[in-house]
Amino acid sequence: MAAFTATITEQIAISGLTSSSEHSYTGEMMPNYGPTSIADAVTDRPLDIAIDVSEVTFFYALASVAMTLETNATDATGGNTLVLQAGKPYIWRTGDYDTFKLTLDVARIYVTNASGAAGTLTIRGAANPA
Repeated sequence: MAAFTATITEQIAISGLTSSSEHSYTGEMMPNYGPTSIADAVTDRPLDIAIDVSEVTFFYALASVAMTLETNATDATGGNTLVLQAGKPYIWRTGDYDTFKLTLDVARIYVTNASGAAGTLTIRGAANPA
């Protein structure tokens, strides 16, 4: 796997007051998927993406239209469901206030696009293998 660094810059401006922070996350690249086209009305398209969730330091998923990701089975049996909103990335990194939504190791991801339009899907991540 290739080395990977993700840098996230967050900034807010309210009534002329600005605050920002920048954090970097490194590890081996996993997964590295897309952007790729996902046709409308696709149900449970398999993606060969494997993730050991205990090793993840950074995870990013972005869909240009609303999509649902299910892990390990088409009904998420033994896995998790991640609902992506159009244009709004799901970002998780070590130290976040919230827990990582993928709580079980991933052998495969299944994507469904029932948004009414074709879209693109991008998934990136970094891990520190033991």
